[in-house]
Amino acid sequence: MTQPETHLRATLLGFLALAFLSLAIWKLTQGNALEAAGHSLVATLAVLAALLVNDPHRPRTTQLRLFVTAMVLVPITLGIFIASLFF
Repeated sequence: MTQPETHLRATLLGFLALAFLSLAIWKLTQGNALEAAGHSLVATLAVLAALLVNDPHRPRTTQLRLFVTAMVLVPITLGIFIASLFF
């Protein structure tokens, strides 16, 4: 796989994560917490997949940002899932 292909794949996974996280927030505001937990889980998995896309030329700051984003999304997903148990 070439450099532009891996960069494009990581970018698309990042946009997918943003889309699913915004969908999760929208579903949570509508009161459908269990569906929001599922969308948040997909967003977390998309960020983790973007993190795992092998790109040896990726700057360390970008790798760190992806890692921090993934680690922030994990407790958000867990919180939404726990909230879905009580609603």
